[in-house]
Amino acid sequence: MPRDSPMGVIIGGRFEIGSLLQRENHADVYSILPLVAEERDHEARVYDLEVDSKKLRQYRLRNLKRLSGRKVLEVQWQRLLVVVYTKYIQPHGDSEPMKRQAVFDLSTSSTSEAVDVRERTRKPNHKTEHRREAARINQLEKRRADRTKARLADASNSATADSRGKNLTTVASEQEVDDQDAMIVLLHLAYNDRPELLQELPPFSRTIVERYLQHKSLEFNNDEEMEIFMKVKQKEVIFLGHQEKKIVSVIQQRHDEFGQLLRDQMKLRKASREWNEMQEGPIATARRRLKMARHVQDLLPKLVSDADSVFRELRKRCASIKKKREEIDTISALITRRELLERRIAAEEKSSQGVVPASATYNDIVSRAHASIAELELLVREVSPLGALNMVTEKVRLLEEDCRLLRVRPREGSWPGK
Repeated sequence: MPRDSPMGVIIGGRFEIGSLLQRENHADVYSILPLVAEERDHEARVYDLEVDSKKLRQYRLRNLKRLSGRKVLEVQWQRLLVVVYTKYIQPHGDSEPMKRQAVFDLSTSSTSEAVDVRERTRKPNHKTEHRREAARINQLEKRRADRTKARLADASNSATADSRGKNLTTVASEQEVDDQDAMIVLLHLAYNDRPELLQELPPFSRTIVERYLQHKSLEFNNDEEMEIFMKVKQKEVIFLGHQEKKIVSVIQQRHDEFGQLLRDQMKLRKASREWNEMQEGPIATARRRLKMARHVQDLLPKLVSDADSVFRELRKRCASIKKKREEIDTISALITRRELLERRIAAEEKSSQGVVPASATYNDIVSRAHASIAELELLVREVSPLGALNMVTEKVRLLEEDCRLLRVRPREGSWPGK
């Protein structure tokens, strides 16, 4: 096997390779630290298939094939093949796992041949009252889709309204827990001092985090886009403020779970197999969960302050743009009204030429033309402070340019961590 050790490497966004457990003929066996709540009882084997001996390579591939029924994840790391698999096979029904053990017949002196027998052994019980690592990020979208499908199915069944209400409450509660755990994991990775960890996330989640970290400017294509983002940031300030208060109880819960695991471990013989498996599995996971929650607790005040700063700056910009838009609308309305009056006067004067002079119809169209001319003169006096038409047009253009500059103006200040 190559000397490069995969210890500490995160694979598939779900597992971290732990310490070396043993070296076998075909692979090195490592412990696994799960990064998500549902994953547990796994190990990893690291195979080197780039060997000179074709026969040795066939033996290793045959050994690898035996893991196909328990294989959870298979990835390439450097020039090695890493396979994560479950440590135990649970047979159908309630039967317990079987373990092959060699027993020597000492009563027969003529032979010391070993006879393989199957001895029933009970699988160590590692289950304790704790919740494990943050929800599986790469399956979060699928769970959300399943919950949405469940809500739609319940909503279509009007005959079971009461039970539907209970189901919707349960689904909403599960989604809230999943979203909170996922947010803690993503924030921890986004603002971690090891940016390479982001590459281990599933593509969809990694894209979301990378876009979030790259979104530093406050430039918008139009007024509506900026106003919508301002309202979104206002909601984010409220949400993050709630999370800042809630994280205290999350940390307390994870601290209690971690403490309970340590108390459960104390009941086991130190350095025994069960003790070591608990140390490298549930306890390591609980420690990481607690560490992530405390890291996010430190981040939240900065995130709240940053989001609030963006919201206040955008609110100020939107107010300035709104005032300039009102001025533009007023000027534009005067220009439009003047153009309408000029067209109306021209039409009325032309119409007066086609009717009998001194007739009632003629007198009516002429009087209407005079009224339109008087209205136009009044409007001209109202517009005159703005200057000539070309000056009015230029003023509108300058106001539009002011609005554009407010949309693309660089941000006044930002939190360095963003």
